[in-house]
Amino acid sequence: MRGGKKWLVLVSLVVLVLVCAFAAWSLWLREAGGGKIKHVVLISIDTCRADYLSCYGYPNLTTPYIDKFSREATLFTNAIAPVPMTLPSHATMLTGLLPPAHGVRDNSNYQLGASALTLPEVLAAEGFTTGAIVSSMVLDSTRGLEQGFTTYDDRFKTPLRVQDGLERRGDETTFEALSWLEQHQFDDRFFLFVHYYDPHYPYVPPEPYASRFKNSGYAGEVAFVDEGVGYIVSRLKAMDLYDSTLVIVTSDHGEMLGEHGELDHTYFVYQSAVRVPLICRAPGQTEARKVDELVGIVDIVPTVCGMLGIESPADIRGVDQSPLLRGKSSPVSDRHVYCESLRPTRYQANPLFALVGERWKYIRTTRPELYDLQADPGETNDLSADEERTVFEMDGHLEAILQESTARKLDDAHTSLDARTREQLASLGYTGGSVSEQTEMDPEKYDPKDLIVAHSAIEEVYRQIFRNELEAARVACQDVIARYKGLYGANLCMAEIMMKLKKPHMAVHYYDKAIDLGATEAVAYYDRGNANLALERYAEALADFGEAIKIDPNYVPAYVNRGTLEHRRGNFDEALKNFDIAVLLDPEFANAYCNRGATRVQKGNVSGARADYDKAIALNPRYALAYYRRAQLREAMNDPVGAQEDYAKVEELRPKQGG
Repeated sequence: MRGGKKWLVLVSLVVLVLVCAFAAWSLWLREAGGGKIKHVVLISIDTCRADYLSCYGYPNLTTPYIDKFSREATLFTNAIAPVPMTLPSHATMLTGLLPPAHGVRDNSNYQLGASALTLPEVLAAEGFTTGAIVSSMVLDSTRGLEQGFTTYDDRFKTPLRVQDGLERRGDETTFEALSWLEQHQFDDRFFLFVHYYDPHYPYVPPEPYASRFKNSGYAGEVAFVDEGVGYIVSRLKAMDLYDSTLVIVTSDHGEMLGEHGELDHTYFVYQSAVRVPLICRAPGQTEARKVDELVGIVDIVPTVCGMLGIESPADIRGVDQSPLLRGKSSPVSDRHVYCESLRPTRYQANPLFALVGERWKYIRTTRPELYDLQADPGETNDLSADEERTVFEMDGHLEAILQESTARKLDDAHTSLDARTREQLASLGYTGGSVSEQTEMDPEKYDPKDLIVAHSAIEEVYRQIFRNELEAARVACQDVIARYKGLYGANLCMAEIMMKLKKPHMAVHYYDKAIDLGATEAVAYYDRGNANLALERYAEALADFGEAIKIDPNYVPAYVNRGTLEHRRGNFDEALKNFDIAVLLDPEFANAYCNRGATRVQKGNVSGARADYDKAIALNPRYALAYYRRAQLREAMNDPVGAQEDYAKVEELRPKQGG
């Protein structure tokens, strides 16, 4: 009997220990946000400033679904983006590197190099299926972010008419994201990246959001995307995936909305352009947690790795914030987060480099700025003259970050864009030309603050060009040239207008003026070469294309145009050399194949020509010239049926006249 009691007591103690252990484990799961993470969903809402989400304090209810999500997630009140531009900021989001390190400094003339190690590559190595749904041509698969993704959906079924196919509307993005989840819900591990673009200019939300937010189309766009985020979260729950998924909702940058004189973004690095939402929920979290510590979207890669218990890529700048997601203390103290804009250098102004601290924000430029963000969140009172020691200390921190990042810089981030892509980017407000990667301030150059009016005017001129409002664009551009006589960018813009007006002689005049004023980018010579080509000044055009290639040896369109000109002059061997280089540099440039095919015909290489035409059409199924040339070749090869099929396709693609 005595032994039975001892046994009963022992069993009771074991049960008690197990119950306590289970309770402690359950408490840890709740506090740590921990159940096993098998899936990761990263949602990026392009151009979304934090203070337009109602869970961040917007006075009207814009984001009921994200608000609901945040009530069982960790909301970071002070998250900073590195650049007020889509491509470089997403490059940071997916690599954990700052722009001076990953090398993508602007939307134009850059792509993320293959040497970068991206989050999807890291996760793919861990057995994750990886998928991306992107909603803007700025992030299409030519820009380098596709590396590591099993699927990268950048083809829009119903592109927005207002942007001529440049963006996908949020409801289609949501549909594609839900479809991807349906297809992969039984995968052991997956990573899904969803990119919404709707809050980007122009602000045209669909109903009922247009009526509900008639005083702010921008707020209406944010509310429209919120609905899509709600659908994704609901679907994860319905699929019983929610409690095995790390869900992150964030943005690449904000929007100025007229503050400090900037209508949208890209130029200034004030808080409205770089403070973004960041809300994370790990499996098991059931209560809201608010974190006021300073973080950056540069932290996303190491934080995801930290939550998964895997090693982060070496040499990244981001900080693993997984302790904060687990309710622990911050892994760093006295944090400073870097951001930049090189966009002003397009106007012969100095760049903007900024360092954001818990209290102080320092901006290095021609006339440096210092703001007390706690007392002056709108950055209206520059204290740099009164706080010289703070300026000195923060400038030292900034310089150390720049030097460290630049020392690690990847060397394969540049690219060359064709004329159509450059035009599309300009229509979105990403004006043409190249930025300067200078880090030192030149006292002889403009302060960016002095050129915001010129910048805004030139942005609008490029949009007018895209809308074919050429006379209005000409008048507006002439006004900028008259007011800012030293800006070569305005002259490049006017030259483009003159080409559109079919006045190549005037275009050459403005290209000459721009180059005399200091334009050194390859595109200036390339475009002047096209103008000279239109004037049948072949020697001058060849020289211009050659100069463009000398400045940028990877400038594929210049090789194609030089090859085309050599073909026209009967120099077929030289033409082939240029086309071969173009195809080697960019295997997906359809124009290079089509033109090389024509030269191969002249050289008697019929099979090679046919292969080139087939490749050009495979890359661009709406390439009428390639069909026409292939039809001619098929006729010569005694294939009348095939030739007739191609001629019919040419007729189908021919622009219809009238009615």
